[in-house]
Amino acid sequence: MTTEKWAIAPSDDKVFYGEYDSREAAIKAGVVEFSGKPFCVGELRQPAPLSKGVDAHYMVEQAVEATEEDYCLGIPVTEGWPNATPEQYKDLQTRIGAVLDAWVKDHGLTPQWFVVGNIQRIEPTHLSD
Repeated sequence: MTTEKWAIAPSDDKVFYGEYDSREAAIKAGVVEFSGKPFCVGELRQPAPLSKGVDAHYMVEQAVEATEEDYCLGIPVTEGWPNATPEQYKDLQTRIGAVLDAWVKDHGLTPQWFVVGNIQRIEPTHLSD
């Protein structure tokens, strides 16, 4: 979502629904929907891209462990595996993240759902007219 959108729910642990153009519009709808009882509004946003979940250290560790059955002159591969610098891990993370985001886009796998943040409880009896 590129523009501000808000949703409503009977409480912060229930499913949010609706798509209102402003917080105020969501509050107005919530007052009607929940018959003046307290409810919650929340700001909608797209989920974070998968690239935000990339952990280069973990990926390298897993790749190295997957080759532990291989031996080089009788020594497990992990014993002689060179340590990458923080800059090299950052580079790997950036590269893998870019590939992952491109893969999501190329295959039409972008989520069609939203996450809710900035959740606020609304007490209609405290609203001023």
